[in-house]
Amino acid sequence: MTGDMRVTAAREYLASVRKHKVTALPPSVLLRECAELRRQLGQVLGAIAEADERDDGTEPYCTTCRQWAGMFHGMDGWHHFRGDPAPGGQRELYDAGHEPVIGWTVPPGRGISPAQLTGVLKALAAAADLTQQRAEEYCDDCLKDPAGCCDRHADLLGEAEEFRHLERGLTTAGTPAGGAR
Repeated sequence: MTGDMRVTAAREYLASVRKHKVTALPPSVLLRECAELRRQLGQVLGAIAEADERDDGTEPYCTTCRQWAGMFHGMDGWHHFRGDPAPGGQRELYDAGHEPVIGWTVPPGRGISPAQLTGVLKALAAAADLTQQRAEEYCDDCLKDPAGCCDRHADLLGEAEEFRHLERGLTTAGTPAGGAR
């Protein structure tokens, strides 16, 4: 049971016992409720302690594919996602084809200043443009291929798109409000 589930269970139990006035309940029921409330309090304190231990700036990721992973309200277990791992960040769940194997890491790029980010974005844009140009230089194999593009040039097109995808991700995640790129 995760920390969030323990807190939710304690809230639900507390809400259910508050429906009855303490003076209207027999002592045997009060003793059972008191014991359960003490058990629930221990669970909540455990969840709080775990959260405090994890306040080291790290985020969970899958050690198999090195993509972000997280636990989501209303869903059991760990799930892969794309997007910003920071609290409140935009995320998109997806099926990676395997169960996440969880590790913890400081998200890459935290040491990059806004000025350095501008340089990184320019470099990614230049890399995407150069790779795109190389992909558009058709060869004899491209002319023979029914799709009109050989495997090598198709890979270059994919690589250019990966550079652009990374650039978009860094732009939405790291550009300061009102800042220029």
